[in-house]
Amino acid sequence: DDVLARQGNSQAQNIIGVFLDRGQHGLAKNPKLAAHYFHAASRSEPLAAYNLGLLYLLGRGVERNENAAMAYMHQAVAKERIPQAYVRIGLNHYHRKEIAEARRWFRQAAQDNDPIGAYYVGRMLVEDKRDYKEAMTWLDKAAGRRNADAARLIAYLYGNGLGIDKHLELAAGWTLIHMVLTQKGQALNLPRISLFGLAEERMQK
Repeated sequence: DDVLARQGNSQAQNIIGVFLDRGQHGLAKNPKLAAHYFHAASRSEPLAAYNLGLLYLLGRGVERNENAAMAYMHQAVAKERIPQAYVRIGLNHYHRKEIAEARRWFRQAAQDNDPIGAYYVGRMLVEDKRDYKEAMTWLDKAAGRRNADAARLIAYLYGNGLGIDKHLELAAGWTLIHMVLTQKGQALNLPRISLFGLAEERMQK
């Protein structure tokens, strides 16, 4: 890959950039040099444009510049459907309170089965108090791909009977799923957990 990268192969340049950014495959971690490779590849390789945008967004290897980050994200999605880029653009609009635009970009990601995009589509529907049933559909898709935030929000919907019948056992169950997804391998001590004031018999259910 390094030989191809030096010869100007944009896909190889992007791969080398990823290895440098992460410190993988025998390459020392060097986000600054990674940015150089991403930049070289960005004109013709959409993933490189996305990766460079991410470095600018995080201020890793380059000076943080949100405008530059979004420019590269838009450049990437103009050539290829990259769900992660849709999510980043959506989050940018969401934080700016540009709700309609945020919703549009999140839906683009969700339609490509991106769990974060699906979570935010569901979350925004819940925040709008518009269509809890549709929100549940998107949140279920996100949770099915191990998105812990979606599991927590599903528990909230069941616990409050929003768009569905109130069901404390399911609310507790989804809370446990959220806990499992956020434990990062640590074992849960389930007998000591008491959720939603449920008695032992209902918790076992």
